Amino acid sequence: MRRGLRRFGRRSAANSSVAISTWAANQVYLNVNGHVQATTELYDLALQRMIGHLPGILHPNPKSVLGIGFGAGVSSGSFTRYPSLEHITIVEAEPVIPPASTKYFAKQNYGVETNPKTKVVFDDPRHFVFTTQEKFDIIATDPMDVFAKGKAAMYSKEYFEAVKQHLHPGGFVTLYVPLYETDRFHADEALSAALAEAARAMLANADAGTDDAHLALDAAELRTFGIVTPRVHSGMVVSGDRFVASASEAAALRQRLPDALAVEMEGAALAQVCHDLGVPFAVVRTISDRADDSAHVDFSRFVASIASRYSVGVVRRFLRAPPAGTRVPSSRGR
Repeated sequence: MRRGLRRFGRRSAANSSVAISTWAANQVYLNVNGHVQATTELYDLALQRMIGHLPGILHPNPKSVLGIGFGAGVSSGSFTRYPSLEHITIVEAEPVIPPASTKYFAKQNYGVETNPKTKVVFDDPRHFVFTTQEKFDIIATDPMDVFAKGKAAMYSKEYFEAVKQHLHPGGFVTLYVPLYETDRFHADEALSAALAEAARAMLANADAGTDDAHLALDAAELRTFGIVTPRVHSGMVVSGDRFVASASEAAALRQRLPDALAVEMEGAALAQVCHDLGVPFAVVRTISDRADDSAHVDFSRFVASIASRYSVGVVRRFLRAPPAGTRVPSSRGR
């Protein structure tokens, strides 16, 4: 659990368990069924408001809006900033969410629930879309995750066709699309090139500083792990949920991903977060084995005597000459 929790409240209802948490820096989190649905963090607010402001700006004269899901109310609340709007209809399946969000997110959602233009309908949003006779200038879906209960059906062809039938001519639909099943994440070229150069310098012992003496690799340890001529490779790194330690698994990976150079377990998690937040990234791995039947090495020993020393050496050299525009935090001591 994160440090600094100041307040925590929870309510259970027919369909969901809803929790509101407030943290030391006054960030507010809305959790539904144990999953964070909305927060007052700036990056979250930007996403939620974008759902409303994109169609609000593009539509020449919006008068009616259908909001799918109340959430924190921030997406629907964005429409209250447009004077031409006459009606805001919000469909929410869980009755406890709007009052909880109104209590804790009123500043961020501009009090949308109590706005005289707003009507909150408690219904399954998909059922509402398939049965209502109303039409709207904008239909905006509050950010939601496909894996949450009942949400996958809102990303179906049938649902999109039904939504289209409820738009006035020239209307807009906005929908948050969580790209959590993205197959490949592209590393930043400048960061990758700088890290590759730092790794080559580490192997050549170039630009060695006085603090690098203790990083010298023991020849006996290198032989233990079959390291004869270490080299730097640049290419695709594959992440999985387990160690690959058999020739058959390695062959299957090569057949499916012939351009993969290495397999590990953490890189994609880093890449996913950076992708979501728009942060440049690169991944460097020290390879311990060939991911085949000979892969049963003493991994802890490898980390202590080989990988950790490579890592420190590479990072130090990278920090001495980072790519232009890279923000490097200052520190004192070693």
